[in-house]
This record gives sequence, C-alpha cells and structure tokens, in this order.
Amino acid sequence: RSRSDQVETSNDDSCWGPSRFVRLNPRFDREETIKMIKSELPADSPYPKIVPWLQNASSFGGFYAMPGNFRIAQSKAYREGRMYGQDISSGAAVAFLFSDPLPRTVQSTTLRNDSNSPRILDLCAAPGLKLCAMADWLEQNHVILPQEDASKEMTGPVVVGVDLHSERLDVAKNVVNKYYMDPDTRGSFAEKKRELLPRIRLYRGDGTTFGTNVGEEGAPRQHELVFDTEAAWEEQLQDGTVERKRRRNKSSRARERKRLRLLQEHDDHVQAKCDDALETSDAQLFDRVLVDAECSTDGSLKHVQKILQQQEEDSANSTSSHSGVSNGILSILGDKHKMDELVNLQKQLAFNGFRLLRPGGRMVYSTCSLCERQNEEVVNDLLTKHKNARLVPISVEAFSKSKLVVEGLGLPGTIRFLPNTGAEEFYGGGFFLAKLEKIQSSSPEKSAA
Repeated sequence: RSRSDQVETSNDDSCWGPSRFVRLNPRFDREETIKMIKSELPADSPYPKIVPWLQNASSFGGFYAMPGNFRIAQSKAYREGRMYGQDISSGAAVAFLFSDPLPRTVQSTTLRNDSNSPRILDLCAAPGLKLCAMADWLEQNHVILPQEDASKEMTGPVVVGVDLHSERLDVAKNVVNKYYMDPDTRGSFAEKKRELLPRIRLYRGDGTTFGTNVGEEGAPRQHELVFDTEAAWEEQLQDGTVERKRRRNKSSRARERKRLRLLQEHDDHVQAKCDDALETSDAQLFDRVLVDAECSTDGSLKHVQKILQQQEEDSANSTSSHSGVSNGILSILGDKHKMDELVNLQKQLAFNGFRLLRPGGRMVYSTCSLCERQNEEVVNDLLTKHKNARLVPISVEAFSKSKLVVEGLGLPGTIRFLPNTGAEEFYGGGFFLAKLEKIQSSSPEKSAA
C-alpha cells in the first residue's frame, strides 16, 4: 500500500493522548468500514481497536480506538460519513442513558403527543454527536408498537436537542445533515419508512429554562425551533434533492423557515393546554433526558494539554503566563466566584432536565470534570430537593479489573472515570456519570435502588 493512501499523522504521538476514538455509522456495513480504516493506517498498525467496556455501544455503531496521532478529518471513512469522531465520555453518557429498556407497552393514558414512540432530550446538545448517537440507537433498537387507535398515524421516536448559542447550533445542524439527511453520507435506512425513523429537532434556547413559559399569555417564548428533520425531508422532496443534493436557493430556505414556524406554533398550542407548563401533562415530557453539563473540563486530557501547550508558547514569546488560560480551566478552578457561578448553572440544568422527565423516566447527568462540586454536589442537591428523585446505581463491578473506574465521592451508585494515560484500557479523559429516575407520583417515598 502506498504512503499516499494513508491518512497523515502527526510526528508527535502524544498530540492527542494515547488514543483517539471514533464511532461507526451503523447504516454502513461495519466490516467494509473497518477495512477502509485499516487501509488508511500503516500495514503493521494494530488499530482500529474496539472499546469493549462501552456496554451497549455496539447497538449504535460501536466505539473504536485509533492512534493518538490519527487525523480523523482527513480519513476517507470520515468524509464518506462512515464514522463519527466522538469523545468516549459523550458516547458513554448515551450508552448509560439507554442501558435499561425504554417502555415497550403503551397504554392510552401514557401516550405522548398522540404517539406510541419515545421522546428523548439532550439539554446541552451541541455539537450534535450525542444527538446522532441517540437517533442511531433508536433507529437500530426501537420497535414501533401498533396504535390502539388505528386511525392515528404511527410515528417514530423524537430526539430533541437544545443549545443557547447559534454558532454551536449551526455546527449541530451540519452534523445532523451529514449523518442523517445527506444521501451521500448518511448510509442506508434499509426498508424503513421515513415517518418511522427517529425525528431530530434542534431548538435555540436556554437549557435552564427550556420548556417553561411557552404559550402563557404575555410570557416571552423561551425557545425557537431552528431545525427539524421532517421539515428538511419535506424540503428535499419538494426540491427534488433526495437523490442528489444541490445548493439551496432563497425560496427553498424560506419554505423551510415557514415549516419550522408552523411546527413551533403547533408545539406552543399543545403546551398551552397544560395548566402549569409541562408539569401536568405527558404530552411534552420526555422518557430519557441527558444533561451533559457545561463544566471546567479539567478531566479532559486534550483540553488540559492544549492549555499547557498555550502556556509554553506564551512563555516562549515572553507574554503573560495567564494569557492562554484567562477563561479556561485554571481560572475557574482557582476562582471561587467563577466556580460558584458554574456550579449554579449546572444545578439549574440538572433541575430543569429532571423537571422535563415524565414519571418513570430516567436522566443521565455527566461532566468531563473530576471536581466534586460539579458532580456529586450537584446530584446530591437534586436528590435532596426533589423527593420524587432516586439514584439509579451504576455499578463499577464491570470495571473491577481497572483502577481507572471508581465510585463517586461519598455518593455510591455514581461513577468516575479517571484520565487514562496508558494505551490499552481505552477510557479516554476523566469524566463523571450519574443516573436518576423520576418516581411515579403514586410512590409514597423514594424506593431502594
């Protein structure tokens, strides 16, 4: 194999740590994708290596470790949409979110939005990789059950993503378009009907207040629908671009904006029927919620390494040693006021995510920090203030052979992954996970785990 067929790698093997991680697109043949990736590596490379500990990730493509100096964006497999470049921490959060079954029996009293399909929420959605992982899992695993009322249209699951910043949402839209909409890079949906596929929706809004004050007289709208795969499908059909994409003109974009506005008005109308925002109706609540909260990122080897490299460059240029970190990890960890603000934000995100759960629904709270205040303190506060919340234990027994996976500090049932500087265990950077359930209202008190 000629060198020109191989993906360029950095001379510095530690540039991204011992390993980088990719998730395979389940809509492409796995063996063909792995063969393509191997063709881009040196002939004696042991990569790609499957990440065995990530429990059910194989059901949405599977995670693989790559050499730390592998340039993912230059890979043909990446350009063709066959793999996602995704941190192991975000993949783990999605895997644990779906580690127990979604409801498989639908009764008329628990229909959400007149559908027998689940609703999933990612409250901190950008850059969109977790959204795609959720949709991929649902596409591969969810069984559409027959409607009790045959006159009602059967629909697929709904995956909702929220982010406050337009620029980050634009990135998320591009990711969803590449892996889910573009016929050249999305892979094959086989024989599934489009209306039964997971529907991805992106909202611009504050995750701490998403789902509140909508449809109430005189109250400002707290979120804006900016992307909907169903609207995008309809636009593709009208433009004739299902088989071949082309540059969209102004009228095409205007039609999509109109569809989004009508969908937004429908959402507002449905929610306006609720007496108290979302609290009294299952119509707009969620079966699963992921709060992958903004944090100090001190567990991320990649982020820490960038800061250290920036400090070295600043020192070499005789500039202030703080210029590269004034708004980074060290400034947060070393500033009580900034830390208080960050923890308060995390608590608000966690509380709102829990509020948006339907009774019996489950939520994963995660960060890529190892700071106790950002992790165990946030979860403890939620458990203390919400008597209908219980911790769903995440066992460390499956990782008993590793010293890199430990129980949460003073909070059994939560789990910490310590930064991995070796090359074999494939845990990536440090991160924290906790899983919670909203107890059914008929439960008189918190049940045992």
